[in-house]
This record gives sequence, structure tokens and C-alpha cells, in this order.
Amino acid sequence: MGTVGSLRDPLLSFSPLVTIPLGLAGGIFVGMLAAALTEVLNVLPILAKRVRVDDKLETLLMAIVLGKVFGSLFHWIYFVGR
Repeated sequence: MGTVGSLRDPLLSFSPLVTIPLGLAGGIFVGMLAAALTEVLNVLPILAKRVRVDDKLETLLMAIVLGKVFGSLFHWIYFVGR
């Protein structure tokens, strides 16, 4: 349902008593997701040493970053503003 709602951009009107807890839950979710991503970035050098790709760590990080950037740009160019 979230994907359909994201693509269709429905108009929803909720009372503030409903909107405030939903916004709080969304903020908690985003905060936890950011914390999880930070932990992944902390684990990445350890994983690279175990897999013996120490010299490719910068390339691995750049691949992750560029993938996120291009994915965000694609979403923004293709879906936003329609």
C-alpha cells in the first residue's frame, strides 16, 4: 500500500490527534534507519578485512554512495513533479 500511495499521491486529511502520533512514529523509524546505516558503515571496514578486500574499500564505499545518489536522482527526475 505504501508504494501505491507514493506513486498516486493521495489526498488524506486526518485530525491532529492522528497526525501527531503518525509523524512521531515516522520520525522514530527514520532515526532508527539512520542508526542502522551508521552501524553498517562501522562494520564495513571489518568485513572488508575478513574478505580480504582492504585495498578495494574505497571503491566499495563509492559504489554504495553513487548507487544511492543515482537512485535518488532517478526517483526525483522521474517521479517528483508529475
